[in-house]
Amino acid sequence: MSQPAPSPTSSSSLPPPQAGAARHLRVFIFIAAAAILFLITEALLYYRWSTTAEPSCVLVIDASPALKDVEITVSGALTPPLKATIGQSDRYAIPFYVEPGTYEVKLTLQDATFLDTHVSLSRQEPGRRLDFREVHPPAQPATRRSASEIVPLS
Repeated sequence: MSQPAPSPTSSSSLPPPQAGAARHLRVFIFIAAAAILFLITEALLYYRWSTTAEPSCVLVIDASPALKDVEITVSGALTPPLKATIGQSDRYAIPFYVEPGTYEVKLTLQDATFLDTHVSLSRQEPGRRLDFREVHPPAQPATRRSASEIVPLS
């Protein structure tokens, strides 16, 4: 005994007319929500792009392997100052991306500054290269001594 196959025109196989309309409404709402979220995201990206100032100048420091482990500090109109270590990852030409202005460049070895110079960058001269390849660190960098190591004069 077999059961007869349901006919294609049977009312049980078709969804009720209102269920299809509700589904279309839900799909429309989801598409509209996705479009609104896309527009909000685009507006936020545009806002960030229009209010963020990208550095328009570059200061490149060239150094030699003799200055390995020397710390470069570039300070000026920046907060906080930019810092890099010479020779880290075998890099001896280090770029600093900054805004136009006057900057102080310090070379420091073990908390002792042995070179201090100033450089100005402008929109007319957006790039500058400082050549420190002939600079050598002091033979013995200054070290801090504790009070117990200081010998009084007699």
